[in-house]
Amino acid sequence: MDECKWAKARFDEIVAGLTPFLKATGYKDENIVWIPMSGMTGENLKEKIDPKICSWYKGPTFIEVINDIKLVERFP
Repeated sequence: MDECKWAKARFDEIVAGLTPFLKATGYKDENIVWIPMSGMTGENLKEKIDPKICSWYKGPTFIEVINDIKLVERFP
């Protein structure tokens, strides 16, 4: 996201492009979390992104989402 200066239009374009593929492979909308982040600078991975950098995103960080994952027991 840092490459496109955190443009919401680019984020929306990525979401729109990947959603049909994820649905076709069996994912449901309610099981998909979209998080804008930067692997280069670490923005929004562990700590919330500074609103001066990305004012439009108010959701969780990547680590918050990972910590909230509910594991499903597949083999009782």
